[in-house]
Amino acid sequence: MLKNLAIILLSFVLPASAIVVEDYATAEAVPPDFNWGYVYSCNGSSSVAVGSYWLLTAAHVADDGSGSISADGTTYIRQEVVYHPDADLALARYDKAFP
Repeated sequence: MLKNLAIILLSFVLPASAIVVEDYATAEAVPPDFNWGYVYSCNGSSSVAVGSYWLLTAAHVADDGSGSISADGTTYIRQEVVYHPDADLALARYDKAFP
């Protein structure tokens, strides 16, 4: 019984090193209908359109470079950046709507 109690207590103290899934192949597979059209390159890193004019990216990415990006031959100029107060996240607003 003491051994079981020790295992339970350690499970709360030690950090998790993995996430267990029933089917690893399914967990790693890209969803078949995933639309990559909302993913853009911003300062050499990924960003995701979360609105017509807004991209979500890492705060350290939003800090780098001029803020303008090009997609499908159109240049978008950053107008505003809103930083998350505690996480490495930022929302960037651009001058034109993304396709």
